[in-house]
Amino acid sequence: MHAQIMRRTRHPERVVVTATELAPSDADLSADELEEKYNPGGGGEHPVLLRAHWRHDVASELTIRGYWHWVADVIQEAQLGEVALWH
Repeated sequence: MHAQIMRRTRHPERVVVTATELAPSDADLSADELEEKYNPGGGGEHPVLLRAHWRHDVASELTIRGYWHWVADVIQEAQLGEVALWH
């Protein structure tokens, strides 16, 4: 994970993610490349964008995308500003 200390605002069920919390190289990776990087043995997840966040978005009908495609989407959104994730 990115070595710099990141800003994360926590609420009871909310996490705000900014681009500074993500490895800079992640913005250039596809969903398949992110999966290869963080999930080499299967069953893994991104260190910041957790499966619990994705499951919330699926249950709330905010996405129908698979986990790694959702991760790639959120990383792109974070390049533009803060992204609120719920779990």
